[in-house]
Amino acid sequence: MEIYENTTLVAVHRRAERPWEHVHNTTHDPPNIEEVIGATREGLISQALRISEEASQVAELILSRKGVDGLRPARALLRLASRYGRERLTAACRRALFYDNAEYGTVKRILEGRLDELADETPVNAGGNFCFTFARGAGYFEPTLRMEVIR
Repeated sequence: MEIYENTTLVAVHRRAERPWEHVHNTTHDPPNIEEVIGATREGLISQALRISEEASQVAELILSRKGVDGLRPARALLRLASRYGRERLTAACRRALFYDNAEYGTVKRILEGRLDELADETPVNAGGNFCFTFARGAGYFEPTLRMEVIR
């Protein structure tokens, strides 16, 4: 199959031999295609494991969510190691796991706020670390007894 732009031949591709067959011309790939194709879920987890066990656990949790493509946040998590270093990323992942909030955004905010330098048990403020949830508090639905006097 030949592809033209106006009268100029732009590309030549092999024709597909069966319906829905993917025909790929490697000359049109970006220069870093091996990195992109190699970044599967398993590849990202193994890259995270080379950083630390904590980073691997966070990557696994990000990638394990159903209905959400976690590849992009997992890649972003791994890029934090080049910006902040492996030790700081490991400490930030450990803190995020300690507070059961293993998300890319959480790890990034921990690093930006230098909270990875605190002990995991040390909360940010006296009220503890704030973790957003969609649930209401334990006593929210408790009935309150109000007696009104009818005269």
